[in-house]
Amino acid sequence: MYYKGTRLSSTSEDRFKKNYFNINLIFGRSAGIFSRLFQRRKKTQAWNIRERDRFQNRNTQQSVLNFKFSNAKVNEPILFHLKNQKRFMQWAMGGFVLVVMLLVYHYGLKDIQDLPLFKLKQISIQGIHFVTKSRILKSLDVSNNENMFKLNLFKIQHDLKKIVWIKNVLVERRLPNTLVISVKERHPLAVINGSMVCSVDKSGRILGPSTALVNNHLPQIEGVAVPVSAIGTKRLSKLLYPAIHFLKFIDHVKPLWGRCISRISLLNSETLKVVFVGGLKVLFPTEVSRLDLERMSVVLNNLRKRKLQPKQLDFRFNNMVVVQVRS
Repeated sequence: MYYKGTRLSSTSEDRFKKNYFNINLIFGRSAGIFSRLFQRRKKTQAWNIRERDRFQNRNTQQSVLNFKFSNAKVNEPILFHLKNQKRFMQWAMGGFVLVVMLLVYHYGLKDIQDLPLFKLKQISIQGIHFVTKSRILKSLDVSNNENMFKLNLFKIQHDLKKIVWIKNVLVERRLPNTLVISVKERHPLAVINGSMVCSVDKSGRILGPSTALVNNHLPQIEGVAVPVSAIGTKRLSKLLYPAIHFLKFIDHVKPLWGRCISRISLLNSETLKVVFVGGLKVLFPTEVSRLDLERMSVVLNNLRKRKLQPKQLDFRFNNMVVVQVRS
């Protein structure tokens, strides 16, 4: 290959081809970008012209109909295109970023962070029902008028997770002066009646006392003593397993029956006593199966047809059911 009357070496020839290819690639892409921008602009202009004509025709027809009642001129409406709105938002965001960069350049980042505008004034807590706001504020090692940029969000999140009721928490800054705490609580499955009113979730974790438990109408578990040291742990999960398993199972199979359970008594390791809202007492083995619930449904239907009110049902036997009716 010859270039300006001189022969190029193989290395120079490869370099020349590579540079020539890069230049063509750059100019080709630039030409493609400008052509697409020009076509988009033409489409936008054509759309604006069509919309203007459509509005003019509609306003003209309306003005002809209302000519007898009004002689006011029909003003041409201002057209707002979605692309123009998007472009305006981009320019506004770019202007905001530019102003922030100028402030940082002029005053310095440290001086801006120390402005009184970025002092903590408000703490917003979301998603709480069983945990009180005062309990969360007590766990926070944060004071008012503290610098927003000096808050340790990871430490705040770690401290809040120590509360038994909180399953997960998200802490974020909302400038200029608000700290937002989003809480996801644990949901209690039943209330444990003992020397201290506590609750338990589906995993068997003992949750601490809460005033909101009174208005939730949860079933009560009797016959279990809860020490203070067991709160927040799963130490009693094996002891509470028959009641927890029954509540989860009946909520899956017969959800309407699950809402009518008043209390569950753990009499011994082989018997589960369930008391319903109407006063009906049912004795089950500790491992309740779907067959036991079907037998209970059949027995209740038969008693209803005979117009008898059951007082106690015993399903601890395989081949029979002991029924005690009200006199």
